[in-house]
Amino acid sequence: MSSAEPETSGELKKEWVRREKKALGTFGFKSRPGNRYDLVFGDEWLGTIVLPKKADRGSTTVFYHPPGCALSHVPAQELIRELSGAGSKAPEQVTLPGGWYDIPSAATVFELQELNPGNLAGVEEAVARTTEMVEKQIIPWMRSKLSLDAVADSLSTPQATPSAEAGRLRSLAVIEHLRGGRERAQALLNEFTRQFGNTGIKEIDEPDNRFAVELQKLLDSAGRE
Repeated sequence: MSSAEPETSGELKKEWVRREKKALGTFGFKSRPGNRYDLVFGDEWLGTIVLPKKADRGSTTVFYHPPGCALSHVPAQELIRELSGAGSKAPEQVTLPGGWYDIPSAATVFELQELNPGNLAGVEEAVARTTEMVEKQIIPWMRSKLSLDAVADSLSTPQATPSAEAGRLRSLAVIEHLRGGRERAQALLNEFTRQFGNTGIKEIDEPDNRFAVELQKLLDSAGRE
């Protein structure tokens, strides 16, 4: 693209995304639909960053919505989907949402949201600040969690909201199963069932109850070996 300033927010957003893809590509991130970037770590781990932005009609301003990131242990998440009977349209789940651990930091998120570029200079600053966030906060955090032991340790802290706590117990029970910790996995599954086995909401209860039943079968089978 030429150095001429974009005339609309849509054009500016496209240029922002173009420069962002190039900058994050230097770290190995691949662009995906939905303002998403994925970074593969070996055969079992997937890091994800989401960088939402919205063009403002009637001006050249583009608003930087709160960025987020996550790390997933792919075999664990695939097993959860299988046990839950999740279809192709079911929402994607992740193992460690960065927001649970202040990654990126709340201060960084606030600072990025204040940028809201309206010209190429603003876009350049937004890309530079995003790159700094990725390099100094997100990638080091992801790399520090690339083991089942590290993930289990991170998931040991209960979460405040019911949906987050259900996700934590579900993921940690499967992680413990994969680690061979049958008794710990059983205790976590029992707690998951106690707290979330009967919400009264069919769309939630059916996959959660199926997950509990199918994981119990795996634990029973492991106990007989």
